[in-house]
Amino acid sequence: MRKCIIHFGMHKTGSSSIQHSFFRKLSDKDFHYIDLGYRNASIPIATAFKKNPEKYHIHKRNATSREEVKHLRNKIFKKLKKELSRTDSRNLLLSGEDIEYLDLDEFRALYKFINKAGLHVQAVGYVRDPKGFMESAFQQRVKSGGLSQLNLQSLFPSYSGRFQKFETVLGRENVRYWFFEPSEFPEGCVVRDFCSRLGIKFSPDDIVRMNAGLSLPSLSLLFAYRKYGPRLNKS
Repeated sequence: MRKCIIHFGMHKTGSSSIQHSFFRKLSDKDFHYIDLGYRNASIPIATAFKKNPEKYHIHKRNATSREEVKHLRNKIFKKLKKELSRTDSRNLLLSGEDIEYLDLDEFRALYKFINKAGLHVQAVGYVRDPKGFMESAFQQRVKSGGLSQLNLQSLFPSYSGRFQKFETVLGRENVRYWFFEPSEFPEGCVVRDFCSRLGIKFSPDDIVRMNAGLSLPSLSLLFAYRKYGPRLNKS
């Protein structure tokens, strides 16, 4: 039975590098990377399976109307169904960190949609320790302009909220967690580690490294600007 492997992240575990690399160059005869028009399937999956997709942060930020979201949703369903209905024997890979943020019913709907195509569904992802995740999440929010105050509670990862639904829907035996420790990865590379765990053949020359971290002085300067810059501009 062919498999559909859902890569759920977690956030800040090198997912962008995995997605960009596979979207461009995955040519293993045993695996196909699902193409929904994005390297990262977070937006299409959230649009298709969230109960109120118009409230998804991307659509709110872009002021996407309810009718536009409905149109996008129908297009995504058709595209996903086509991808799942491929007639070759390859296993499928679906990657999107925001799959973590589907609730239990939303994830169950995604599972049923995939399973209806005759595919066995598994979920895999890397897990960071709280300290490492919070440091990386803080940096990412500062970089994106979404953080100007230090609130540690907002950065703490809720592990049960992120992962319990996968075990509830798929069964614990179909969910695999890998500790995110780059120093233990082949050549320190998350893409190589991901491939080795799933048996994917992928040339190291085709690996794309994304989302490099900032140095501490750079991060400090950027945080200071996010916090005080707007006030200076008003004066």
